[in-house]
Amino acid sequence: MKKVAFFALVAAGFFVASCAGSEETADTNGEAENQDQQEQEVTESAVYTLDTEASTLKWKGTEGEEEFHVGTINFSEGSITMNGDQLEEGSFVVDMASIAVGDEGMPENLKAKLKGHLESGDFFDVAKFANTTVTLGTYSNEGLQITLNVMGKEVQADVPVTIATTENGVTIDGNFSVDLASVGVPGLQPQEEEDESISPVIQFGIKAVLNK
Repeated sequence: MKKVAFFALVAAGFFVASCAGSEETADTNGEAENQDQQEQEVTESAVYTLDTEASTLKWKGTEGEEEFHVGTINFSEGSITMNGDQLEEGSFVVDMASIAVGDEGMPENLKAKLKGHLESGDFFDVAKFANTTVTLGTYSNEGLQITLNVMGKEVQADVPVTIATTENGVTIDGNFSVDLASVGVPGLQPQEEEDESISPVIQFGIKAVLNK
């Protein structure tokens, strides 16, 4: 009887130790899995710098129902911060003196004249307001929220552009319109004859290339 009791006691001891070891191993494995999951979820933010040579910004202004002018304008600098595929922040600077007229068939002297007109106090007063800044806000499936500082006044807009991330950089691509009526640009104010009024809604096409 004593031998049976002794062996039973030893067996019980082994059973308890085995259970404790299994629980400890399970806990250790669980902690490792949680740590791996947390490491996968944590991503580092990355800053991308605008490639001003590879980036383009096209504009189109309309007068009346049929007449319009088109052209380009350059970015002077810009950068964005991404966390994975998520936009954290960003801003661009547009060089207003770089505005160019690209109307097909228009003589070069008339293009230069229109450019000077757009840069004058009749429109964007480039001598006083050399830059327009664009601050990027929230980006979602519905588009990108932006705030423009034009001639010292802020204009907010939601623009349907696409932000795509690759291994080497980011692109922002799309077409959108911005209503500048609140800015009070002299040349964009309503005229006595409606056919002579230039719409304050300017159309844009952007192709921004940003690199790490």
